[in-house]
Amino acid sequence: MWPQGRQFGLFASKWGIPILFLVHNVEESFGMISFLGSRFGIHFISQRQFTAAVVLLTVFVFILVWFFGKRMAFLLFVQGAIFFNAVQHVVLFGVFKQYNPGLVSAFALIALFLVSLSLIRPLLEKRTVRLILLGSLLSYPIITWTALWVGRFL
Repeated sequence: MWPQGRQFGLFASKWGIPILFLVHNVEESFGMISFLGSRFGIHFISQRQFTAAVVLLTVFVFILVWFFGKRMAFLLFVQGAIFFNAVQHVVLFGVFKQYNPGLVSAFALIALFLVSLSLIRPLLEKRTVRLILLGSLLSYPIITWTALWVGRFL
């Protein structure tokens, strides 16, 4: 359960990342398919499939935060997965030295995640935080590719 003080910061920490994730997914939707095709030769993901996947992921994140947002460890897991996706955009920028769809919102997501982490971290053991973030890092590609697979059928 959240402590009584710092209510606005905790509310922003809880809901800010899902809201920015929505913005991030909209930003990605306008160019990710062409970026994947031109930079990586990935042509097997359609715009419809990608859009379905990001809508599914966004709705899923909002539902998870709504129902499990009072559990700090679970909230950190969800936020961590979003954080690592954002970091991926920054790494792509560093490698290619050009904008990639989702980059602008990725910087905002990273900043808000670090603020959120500073609020959550004192409430969990360091080892627990490390294990949760490791789980987020390992899970987010699986979750993303599963959403893309499901998006083929929507």
